[in-house]
Amino acid sequence: MLLANSQIAFCLVMLLAIWEGMVIGVSFIATPVKFRAFGLSRAVALDVGRLTFAVFGRVELGLGLAATTAALFLPKSLYVVGSLLLLGIVVMQNSWLLPVLTHRAEAVGRGDELAPSAAHHVYAALEGIKVIVLSLCLVAMAVAA
Repeated sequence: MLLANSQIAFCLVMLLAIWEGMVIGVSFIATPVKFRAFGLSRAVALDVGRLTFAVFGRVELGLGLAATTAALFLPKSLYVVGSLLLLGIVVMQNSWLLPVLTHRAEAVGRGDELAPSAAHHVYAALEGIKVIVLSLCLVAMAVAA
């Protein structure tokens, strides 16, 4: 049985909305809060973050592939462009930034003193871009409905 465009669009909206909520929850709420937790050392907070983002990166790859697949079946190429942009950001984060940040978190856990790095700022900026792109895709789909 083939799905109708409206069913595929609904699935894509759900994927994008869940994804956006997860990015906001993990990157903009839970991550900053853990560094303010009393009694949680910086090394432990970094280790928790390392594990969280390793798992979250895999989840985002799955969401990105699912969103791109769904978008390919819809008539508007804008959805494909948006989902490919999101997938590209996730691939870049997982293949380039997360290994750098993991190395830094492990070094801090060993007690090493490190020079400041722009990697966290780049990662955070990409998270912000993801939220913006996800929001734009959702708005575009709402307007088209």
